[in-house]
Amino acid sequence: MPVDALTVVLTIVIAVVLAYAKLSKFEPDVHPLLLEQQSSPTPLRNEHESVVHRSKSVSHGSPLTKRPADKIKTLYDVWQSGLDTNPTAQSILYLLQNQFSFESLSYEHVDMRISAFGTGFINLTGLKPKSDTPVGIMTPYSQESFIAQQAFYRYSFVTVPIHDLRNSELLIEIVNQTKLKAIIVSQKALPLLLQSLKECTSVKNIIVAGIYISGEQIKFAAQHGVKLTKFSTVRYDGSWNPMEHVKPDPEDVAMINYNTKSTSLSKGVMLTHANLVAAMTAFTASLPGGKKFTARDRLLCHFSNGDVIAVWLSSAIILAGGSLAFPSGLMKNVLHDAQASAPTIFASTPVILERIHEALQLTYGNGSLFKRSFAAKLGLLRAGRVTTTSFWDFIGLGEIRSRLGGK
Repeated sequence: MPVDALTVVLTIVIAVVLAYAKLSKFEPDVHPLLLEQQSSPTPLRNEHESVVHRSKSVSHGSPLTKRPADKIKTLYDVWQSGLDTNPTAQSILYLLQNQFSFESLSYEHVDMRISAFGTGFINLTGLKPKSDTPVGIMTPYSQESFIAQQAFYRYSFVTVPIHDLRNSELLIEIVNQTKLKAIIVSQKALPLLLQSLKECTSVKNIIVAGIYISGEQIKFAAQHGVKLTKFSTVRYDGSWNPMEHVKPDPEDVAMINYNTKSTSLSKGVMLTHANLVAAMTAFTASLPGGKKFTARDRLLCHFSNGDVIAVWLSSAIILAGGSLAFPSGLMKNVLHDAQASAPTIFASTPVILERIHEALQLTYGNGSLFKRSFAAKLGLLRAGRVTTTSFWDFIGLGEIRSRLGGK
């Protein structure tokens, strides 16, 4: 039978209304009060102890979490679990030197690189695994720092991240306190480290995460009894006959973390594998049900190498069998890094988010549709709706979403 125009119009209107209702459901994904105040201070604490904050999603009196499963006791176990989940799945994405497209490596490929670097490091330095030997990592958050850190977990060394790549006073203090004999350093931070060698007499090996070391730098280091070696050379030399793993125990120190914001330089905190696994477990337990990490997730993380939050965020992704994308490290490329790597999880310091906000406001801020969409989405968030499928996502924010990778 023929269908008149009014019927067609009414059908379309009803379909639009139903779609809008579905996309704008009223029940919250996360209770608004939980978003407003995600933790509460514990009422009791010991003398001289700082305030302990407890997630609102974990009731007082319930036991604190220590590990996600009985077999996951160390950060070494976390990697092995992610590897076993799907060895051929993407594990890390990183930018080649001076390139704009991301290269990817599978879990099994990264696993080979971890063993190769760990073996090459032991052969080069002569340092013994499982001897509480600290090793410095003076690079941005990158695929080299990640592989080095995982290698040190695999062969039971203690990592000492050096966050501030410009502060020679802090560098000298950390090196001398921990008596570092070997340091992995970025090409950019190498000059500062070389300038400090006169006061860092314990250092014997510097491994450069870069593509170039000058003859002058090699000669200068040798004058102070220090050998310079490329990161890629260490990994290549260790790839021929990888050593058996030397597994850490939960009570072993995994890293010594220095607070670079402290007025006192000598604030190194010794964190065990058990500490960091517990932090990762507590974080994942506090995530709402629909926001748990899965093998489909990808993390783009803008934190310093060795920041504890970066350690347990990346560990949580690995445990789920997801992937990690390492940024270029350049502030001007923040949006490009996100667009090219397409993360499902974006983690960063406030300054990065402020720069993104400024860039987007400059491009879209004066548009009336953007203003309405922004206000509507903010209202949804305050009501506990953490969504990317609302009506406003489709009509006003799609282009912005694509600039952050679309996922």
